[in-house]
Amino acid sequence: MKNKQIYLYVDGYNIINAWPNLYKLSNDIDLDSAREQLIDYMKEYQNLSGVDVYVVFDAYLVKGGMSIEEKRDNLTVVYTKEHESADRYIERKVNDMKKHDKMYVASNDGMIQRIILSRGGIRISANELWKNYLTLKENLKRQKIKKRKTSTDNIVTIDDEIYEKLEKLQNKLKKQN
Repeated sequence: MKNKQIYLYVDGYNIINAWPNLYKLSNDIDLDSAREQLIDYMKEYQNLSGVDVYVVFDAYLVKGGMSIEEKRDNLTVVYTKEHESADRYIERKVNDMKKHDKMYVASNDGMIQRIILSRGGIRISANELWKNYLTLKENLKRQKIKKRKTSTDNIVTIDDEIYEKLEKLQNKLKKQN
């Protein structure tokens, strides 16, 4: 039996408009910042879940726009070509899906949800995607705490508050490099 691939296609602008923090960011700062934040969330989601994630953004109204796929770490970011919506791109990918693969589509768009379901895909609402993301992060946090408490390698123990501060500092330093 072939290995089952699991994919998540994210309707980028639909999710940005559905998640209050990204919607606010797109209005208060700019859409580019909201796009980058969504991409960061989805990179983390992919790393935590092991699912191949594709974030698809419309370039529907971009004159002469060419379809672009770029890798961001292991995440794939897609900008559709002129006159192609993210929905149409995702619908095409669902049609091309192999029988043994599993495809999730994150969007609040009712039409694309119906199309995805009718073609064997699984729909996820924007709210469900956010909850899944938070659950994955919480599970990772629990695993780290459990590992830290059961580890015999640690000679010195620190409380959770200090550990979280050190972890944030470490992540900040990683981003700077």
